[in-house]
Amino acid sequence: MAIDSSWWSTFRFEYVSPVMWTQLTSGAVATFDFSLANRGRTEERFGIIVTEFEFEPQQPSELDPGAVVYPGRAFLVNWSESVSGGSDSDTSYDQGWWARIYTTSRDVVASIHFYDSDGSPEFYFSPGDFAVFDLPGGFVPPVIGPTERSIVSRQT
Repeated sequence: MAIDSSWWSTFRFEYVSPVMWTQLTSGAVATFDFSLANRGRTEERFGIIVTEFEFEPQQPSELDPGAVVYPGRAFLVNWSESVSGGSDSDTSYDQGWWARIYTTSRDVVASIHFYDSDGSPEFYFSPGDFAVFDLPGGFVPPVIGPTERSIVSRQT
């Protein structure tokens, strides 16, 4: 699936999360809540790419195509992933994920909550936990593999 570069070309900043490692059993559901708050005075945009860590050359990614965050408001993106089971590594961790959040301004403040299958919080990444990169000249869409899926639930 091609990324709509007309939308994504407006992004000037990339927030990269640490890798989230967790042990999940077969059939479990991992849930991520991405909160994006706009502390500025103008409408801003964001987009999210979540990549599942695997010990393979192909690492499946999911894409949220982006939305507008209005001034003084927050936007919530809720994403859930069903786990097929089995360990992907020799470190006893079943699953690992990392996120890249693209924004039009540093006024968009990102955080991520990660919940395990029973709804218990496992991880929280606050705004200071992200590496932030300037994208001089604008965003260049990454190549997303054939296993790409869209993030399913979004709320304002």
